[in-house]
Amino acid sequence: MKFRDYQEKIIGQGSVILGKYGLLYLSMEVRTGKTLTSLGICEKIGAERVLFLTKKKAISSIEDDYKMMSPSFELQVINYESAHKINLGFCPDIVIADESHSLGAFPKPSSRAKRLKADLKTWKSKLILMSGTPTPESFSQMYHQVYGCVTNPFSEYKNFYRWSDDYVNKKQIHYGYKVATDYSHANNNKVIEVMSPYTISFTQKEMIDSARTKCSEAESYYINSELLTENKNEKAESLYNLGNAQILSQNLEESIKSYKQSLRLVPENMNAKYNLALAQYLLNKKQENQKELSN
Repeated sequence: MKFRDYQEKIIGQGSVILGKYGLLYLSMEVRTGKTLTSLGICEKIGAERVLFLTKKKAISSIEDDYKMMSPSFELQVINYESAHKINLGFCPDIVIADESHSLGAFPKPSSRAKRLKADLKTWKSKLILMSGTPTPESFSQMYHQVYGCVTNPFSEYKNFYRWSDDYVNKKQIHYGYKVATDYSHANNNKVIEVMSPYTISFTQKEMIDSARTKCSEAESYYINSELLTENKNEKAESLYNLGNAQILSQNLEESIKSYKQSLRLVPENMNAKYNLALAQYLLNKKQENQKELSN
């Protein structure tokens, strides 16, 4: 299968970071293809066995992506709650932790984060963390996401409390006669600076912008291909590019039609599948917003 240009770039950058540090944080927004990108990094780095931790409802789609990509490594996909059921003989070179912000409880680590730390210590695996929203509530959530990796940038700190001495503006909260410490006010800029060498960020806007350079002549190219070729693959490519042009012009309904027509000709085109899903997602959001405004 063929990766999109921005995915190829991220795969190249990510494989270098993972190889150098043993830790990579993919901060990629929803519908930007982070699952395939992470699998591409594993292939690029030469992994033999990969463990993918995710939520239960995402397992089947990840397995489908793996089958479509057909990489050389063995993959086991399992939800976090069933991580204790991992085959004892399966020792992964790389662990991919999807929705990794769910590991970020503080000040004490969650059982999920502690389990991952223990497994990484046993396996000596590299770690890819993935989330579109790495720190949705507080940058203090970053510590326990990465602490399971022995090469993480905060490894000098024995625990969150010692880390918070340097990274958190702690505040005292009074509940009647009781006093508690609020650890949620982390030094955001300091956390971002330290995590920067380990992190690749990518947004939906960047994804659309990266496609813009290829779409300026899409409609005329589609018309010409209809007239000049009977080649199924060329027609599918022109329909795919037409869909890209239409989604950029916010003609979402027509872009969905174009992607579907392209997929009828070449069903294995993962780029068309992801862009179709993106167009459907954007159309649903647009319709929801219109409905809210009319109420």
